Amino acid sequence: SNTASRNNQRGNSVSLDTLQYEMKIIDRIYPMQFHKDKDTTIIKIAYPFFDSSSALGKNLNDTVRERIILGKEDEEGNIIHINYHTIEDFVDSLLHEYKLFLGDSPISIPWYNYSNVEVLNNTPSLLSLKSFIRIYLGGMHEDISVVFDNFDTKSGKRLTIDDIFKNKRDENLLKIGEFYFKETRKIAQD
Repeated sequence: SNTASRNNQRGNSVSLDTLQYEMKIIDRIYPMQFHKDKDTTIIKIAYPFFDSSSALGKNLNDTVRERIILGKEDEEGNIIHINYHTIEDFVDSLLHEYKLFLGDSPISIPWYNYSNVEVLNNTPSLLSLKSFIRIYLGGMHEDISVVFDNFDTKSGKRLTIDDIFKNKRDENLLKIGEFYFKETRKIAQD
């Protein structure tokens, strides 16, 4: 369980957390006792679990689950959202699907899911989450996503870009972004 003060994950300084949560870790490997010569499927997921007795805690847990659990695609590539009750249900389903895949496939291609959701900021007025998801379920390439979510802890509302930036076209912010874009692409600065 998380205490009122803790070292942040970067080990820099001590931060005061105001909303209590427990870090949960799922570390599962597909049992390969029948496939000793084949690579295996690995699932490593770390995420905060908040007290869901409040609307804010429930909203935070729903957001964490939404970030970790991916929708499936139908034959046309449309996303089918499946509402797993828990992240553990999602992991069980993923391992079951891998077992079915092994039965249908003449080759073994290991799947993986490395997901980490961390609390970046936890103050009396703001809670920020960073979700890093790296997943491969066969196919041409892996999927990687990094998503940041910010919540007003007083209202429980997830903040949008419009809540953070009142003027959608901040000229100073645009200049900073253009500078780094050009620097990254090695484009001459004006």
